[in-house]
Amino acid sequence: MVESHYAVGGAAHGFSRKHERGEFKFDTGPSFFAGLTKPNALNPLAAVLRLLGEELDTVKYDPLGTFHIEPNVPGLRRHANLGTLVSEVRRFSPTGADELERAVPKIRSLYESLSGLPTTALRADWKVALVIASRYMKAMAGLGPYSGVLPQPTVKLLDFLDINDPWMRYLADLECFLLSGVDASGTVSAEFAAVFGASDSLGVSEFPRGGAEEIAKALERALVKNGGQVRLKSHVENVIIEDGAAVGVRLANGKGDIRAPIVLSNASVWDTYGKLLPPGAVPEAQKRDAMATPYSESFMHLHIGIDGEGLDFSHTGGHHVVVLDKSRPISEPGNVCMISIASVWEPNMAPAGCHSVHAYTMEPFEGWEELKATDKAAYEARKKEASEKLYVA
Repeated sequence: MVESHYAVGGAAHGFSRKHERGEFKFDTGPSFFAGLTKPNALNPLAAVLRLLGEELDTVKYDPLGTFHIEPNVPGLRRHANLGTLVSEVRRFSPTGADELERAVPKIRSLYESLSGLPTTALRADWKVALVIASRYMKAMAGLGPYSGVLPQPTVKLLDFLDINDPWMRYLADLECFLLSGVDASGTVSAEFAAVFGASDSLGVSEFPRGGAEEIAKALERALVKNGGQVRLKSHVENVIIEDGAAVGVRLANGKGDIRAPIVLSNASVWDTYGKLLPPGAVPEAQKRDAMATPYSESFMHLHIGIDGEGLDFSHTGGHHVVVLDKSRPISEPGNVCMISIASVWEPNMAPAGCHSVHAYTMEPFEGWEELKATDKAAYEARKKEASEKLYVA
């Protein structure tokens, strides 16, 4: 495996900073996980790690987090169990709670059928769907009346479940945004139903002891243990194509070629088709389709170590989602901020009496790279201004 970065895992790695109080450890990307140690959950990672003999040590917790939606009102504790969640929703919308309570049996039935399918079933890909339909007819049959709505946007699933209360629809939009970066009109029903149902089925979320980077480290150990090799800081110049097939990669800076019977690219679809594949390697129509793949917004991250004196997270959990202005679109950059305090579950990630905080929010990437290259002072000023919303959250 050749990795361009100095650590494996892509966004899911970590770093540390030393302070007079001690060492703070931070996740750089995802911190919210479920089903890491349950092989029959819809998260396939547990099955992969068990097959590789690299099971994770995790901390299990509930509530999954707290959603701060209304100003000056205690946040909604996002319990995994849907029955418990109903009582939380009732504090904000009795009508929405009644609708959710009536929908819970349907959601559980739907998830029971979904859990009999592979995770590829959640893709909006008709070729994969044909294979799944032929191999998993029994599980598909259990979907019954839901089968027609699953490939559609989540708003259609909400209609099907008779969830019409504006507050509940807003909560669904927020859940979809946290899941996929878009609201219920752009998130596939199958994906939303699987995650919503899985939280209820699992009853808890899990955090890897040592932080999210432990997942990548476990996969790296498995690769090495089975005869593989990991090369860090190894930049790939292009994929070697012979007789229409990928047979290896050429490393940058004249560091040679690596040949293999199968080549997998985990680079972005735009880098793979635009830079790594040589001209003529794939039909132009295929390349155009790939390069036209839409991308989500980028993120702005804030990592801070704080004094934990007087802070009690026993009822709210370590994850917090803050909506700064409910009247503005959820997808508006900076309006929804995610805050993950990993040291709530894994105290070793911060010095005694302190916490490690990772906050992040959507931020358009355009203009940042050019500004950094041309005017460092203006870049730092813009970064300070843009990050203010994270401090407010």
